[in-house]
Amino acid sequence: GARHTAPVGVVATTTEVLGPEVILVAGLSDTPGSEIHARMPRNFLAGPGTPVPLHFDVSQIQIFDPASTRALPRPALT
Repeated sequence: GARHTAPVGVVATTTEVLGPEVILVAGLSDTPGSEIHARMPRNFLAGPGTPVPLHFDVSQIQIFDPASTRALPRPALT
C-alpha cells in the first residue's frame, strides 16, 4: 500500500541512547505542553531547544490518552 507521510516540526527536550537507537523526547513546535517520543537512528544528535523536522509514516503512529494513558485506536487510512 501507499505510505502516508507527514512532516511535523518539533523542539528537542532530551535524548536517550538505547544501544542501536536514540529516543528523542520533544514538544510539538505549535502545541505548548505537548510531548512526543520518537525512535531515531543511533547517530542522531540534538541538544535541548534544537528544532527538529520529523517526517514519519502516519500508519506507524501510536497516540495515548493523557488522562488514562491508554493507547487510542488507529484510524483506517485510505
